Amino acid sequence: MIEGKLTRRELVKKLMLGGAVLTLGSQLPIPKIVGSPSPPVGVEIHPDWIHLPPLEADPETATWGADEKGRMWMVDNPRYWDGAQIKDAGGNPDEIADAVWDEAKSGHVTSETFGKIVQDVQTRIGVPDVSLKGDHDDIKGSGFTGGVDDLKTIRANAQSGYGDVVARLNRKVSMMTFWSDVDDVIDLPATAADTSLPNVVVEGLPSGVTLIRIVVIIKIRVIENTSASGANAIQGAQNIRVKKSTGTWGVDDVAAINLADNMWTVAASTREGGDVVVGDNDVKSEVDGNATYNLRFEDADVDYDYLRLNDVQVGIQVWFY
Repeated sequence: MIEGKLTRRELVKKLMLGGAVLTLGSQLPIPKIVGSPSPPVGVEIHPDWIHLPPLEADPETATWGADEKGRMWMVDNPRYWDGAQIKDAGGNPDEIADAVWDEAKSGHVTSETFGKIVQDVQTRIGVPDVSLKGDHDDIKGSGFTGGVDDLKTIRANAQSGYGDVVARLNRKVSMMTFWSDVDDVIDLPATAADTSLPNVVVEGLPSGVTLIRIVVIIKIRVIENTSASGANAIQGAQNIRVKKSTGTWGVDDVAAINLADNMWTVAASTREGGDVVVGDNDVKSEVDGNATYNLRFEDADVDYDYLRLNDVQVGIQVWFY
């Protein structure tokens, strides 16, 4: 052992030789040598040397020295690191104090001890409270097989309910409306006569659908009384009727919209705003799918010539699933 204390300058010089790294404390240096220093001839500085707790002496205020082999010593509590373990001045392994070991195994309440640090880390990140043996037993035993049985039951229920789901989806009601071209003028006469309306083409209904209800709509922009003789209107109850274009009037047609007596009353030589009338008759007995359909006023009759309908359009509205 080199007698006497090393000054800070001397210790720094000894540690820095060969590229050693030095960390300074508040009073005296606490050395830490890393890497592979190349000390001068006759000086061997262990590259693995590091100050490790616990030390009975305070490393900040302890007196540090170096022996002729370059080993660092705490003179107040002689011990050194030989690259594998801490040893005392006699070269014997320095055991960790019983009190420190007890602390590491027990409550971990002493600050800066290993046990306390580990406990703080566990507290911060969270450690699940699980029993591996219990989990293993659950997997190996009834817990696992029971879970498989539950999955099989769920699968069976899903399969049995598939048909019901499909049926429910099939019952989801949809609606499509098909419109005719616009006829700019239709005159209803004072002498009963069948009067044609524009045809309606129904196309695009999905194949295999179930028809729920089908109605006819008539839309009129303006209604005009062309007579100066007096107020004009529908005379007597009448119908707008519909048939498939391949059918025959008087045989295949059905009533679509019921027109009441005195409907669409307009004063002499006057124009009034039009109307939209939705029939309340279900006509799916005749309108039964994609096709062209004919519509007309059957025996149209008004009070005076003429009750003029401007910009007339007819629609067929289909509900299905």
